[in-house]
Amino acid sequence: MMKKLFSRIIASALILISYSTYAQNVHFIEAGSYYYSPSSIEIETGDVVTWTNAGGTHDVNFDISTVSGTSFGNPESTSLPSNTGGEIGSITFDTPGTYNYDCSIGQHAANGMTGTIIVNQAAGFFPPEGSVFNSDSTEITLPNAAVGAAYD
Repeated sequence: MMKKLFSRIIASALILISYSTYAQNVHFIEAGSYYYSPSSIEIETGDVVTWTNAGGTHDVNFDISTVSGTSFGNPESTSLPSNTGGEIGSITFDTPGTYNYDCSIGQHAANGMTGTIIVNQAAGFFPPEGSVFNSDSTEITLPNAAVGAAYD
């Protein structure tokens, strides 16, 4: 009885968490004369970042550092093309990690037009490896462990 109740509670939590995963936050970064503002932000997985060009020609380059010529080594590779005003574009960040970027137009990056986005794993329930769900995800069977043992 208790195991079935626990399984239903876990299944309900998983359903609620799956719906909350779609509740993204949108963050805005302004690109201007040799700057991104803010130049550094911290977000959660699933969040969207939108860059807007306040004037001039700018892009958002996550690939190769314009200053050093080496790869940024970001968790995922992406970029947004240049434009001369308005919305540059948006990116949804699904992989946690630190993303560095710059503006690859002319000497913009060398003059400080760089940015950092720190993506943290969104809070939620992540069942331990070895968990088993039934066909309609209403019950979950957790792997056996000693009482008080931590799932790592």
